[in-house]
Amino acid sequence: MPIGVMLTITAKAGSREEMHSRLLDAVAMSRTEPGNLVSVLMADPENDHRFSIFEIYRDKAAIAEHQAADYTKESAPIIHGMFGAPMEVKYLDTLNWPQDMRVMFAGEQRQ
Repeated sequence: MPIGVMLTITAKAGSREEMHSRLLDAVAMSRTEPGNLVSVLMADPENDHRFSIFEIYRDKAAIAEHQAADYTKESAPIIHGMFGAPMEVKYLDTLNWPQDMRVMFAGEQRQ
């Protein structure tokens, strides 16, 4: 069963725009991984310096591949340097994963 990952990241003062840009790039790269099924960047409407990334990976091996990817190793220290608070990471078990992802997106194919 796929594994969900929820990251909550708070940018330090003065780094919101750069953090936003770098997180968009990170999500785009994650989406290219064969083991990444979903990767979405979200903003907290109550705190414009707080972002969340919700991802779903095929399995633990896919998460390990993501963490070992060159672009992850290169971008992580830069992004971590912009943290205004410790990053929160939560791993989640999926309970009702559809066999065909297109069901979730009204027939749209993932690009």
